[in-house]
Amino acid sequence: MRFSVECLYRCLLSMGLGVFGFAQASPAITNLEVRPSPVSDIRIIDPSQPDFATNVREIIPDAAGRDAIAPALPFTIVLRNLGTRKVAWVTVLYTYNSVDGRPGSIVVSWNCNASKGGMGSGIVALITPDGQLTQAVWTRGASSLPSSASYSERVGRMRALSESKTVVVSLDSAVYDNGEFVGADVSGRFSEMNVSANRDLDLVNGVRALEDGPDAAILTFLDRFANEKPAVGASASQGRVITRSVTRAGLLKAVLEGQGRAQMDISLERLAVEAQRQRVWRAAPDQ
Repeated sequence: MRFSVECLYRCLLSMGLGVFGFAQASPAITNLEVRPSPVSDIRIIDPSQPDFATNVREIIPDAAGRDAIAPALPFTIVLRNLGTRKVAWVTVLYTYNSVDGRPGSIVVSWNCNASKGGMGSGIVALITPDGQLTQAVWTRGASSLPSSASYSERVGRMRALSESKTVVVSLDSAVYDNGEFVGADVSGRFSEMNVSANRDLDLVNGVRALEDGPDAAILTFLDRFANEKPAVGASASQGRVITRSVTRAGLLKAVLEGQGRAQMDISLERLAVEAQRQRVWRAAPDQ
């Protein structure tokens, strides 16, 4: 479905979803195309649909929160789980062509388990092109966004997006709570999740192999992970995997140094469980 963002701004204004004067941002050249959902039991509700505003109010009941994310609303979609299986992860892909014709993309991947215990049957989720705005919505903190130091920068990004010649949004993939992965996966999320899970397990197993030794040996091992840098020429996906691994190693090191071995063991077990849950698989074509 393709529609003019200029018309969309006017519709949102008429719904009472104010957009901070965004209608004056000259978005007339922008076309937004929302691709049909590739997952039969996940419905995509885009801003052109009559129940979009109702769903936004359901997800963000306070007017201040809705005003805070208003700059992103013309590019926001709502996902509703129409099936019986719980959804654990979703990845939404935005592709666009800027005013000068240069292509770009934004990948928003969201861990539904971490935010709301998964998307159960009938549960809705709001996804914007900005990770922090999306996170604030999921954690009920949207109303505090304007006070954050980066808010004006994020609003600026939405303005820049509105000036793009085309913006296409699609549900790139979804993961059910049993680990089944579905979707086109243009963004390469399937490989990234499994590689990241394996690195986490390498970290866990490496620490456990040293648990009979002194703390110093564990700290040295964690330092190697915490100081790792992406290789020259590494892809964005590889960079994200390394960054997550560095963060996890740094947290384990801080727990060991600040709270001791027993607390680190608890954190290690949580990481192992999380890594196992992050492993994903695809059904065979004939299933």
